[in-house]
Amino acid sequence: MVRLRFVAPLLVVALFGSSLLMGDDKVDPIVVRVQLPPNYKQLGLTPKQKNDILKIRAKYAAEIQELEQKIKDLKKQEKTAYESVLTAAQKARLQEIRNGKKEADDDAPVPVDKKKSATAKDKK
Repeated sequence: MVRLRFVAPLLVVALFGSSLLMGDDKVDPIVVRVQLPPNYKQLGLTPKQKNDILKIRAKYAAEIQELEQKIKDLKKQEKTAYESVLTAAQKARLQEIRNGKKEADDDAPVPVDKKKSATAKDKK
């Protein structure tokens, strides 16, 4: 009985505490800072017009920000998809290239300076 007195309140607290945490999956709100479009300050807008324009800009800015995030996510998915086609060796080579570690290529052709070759022909 004594144990039940200690265990029961703990179970109740745990039950209510877990239910409060379950609803914590909210996405951070989009914060948008808007200004009047260029040259609009010079138009002599009334405070109501300014407010209306700022509300419109805020609405569209939030939508644009959401779409830009979707584009970013899609590009990430695309990259994952086309990199999944590569072999392990190709992935390793791609990583080397991205890190700027190019292997010394002895078979690579040596670039010829066009100006020097043109003057050499002229001298003959």
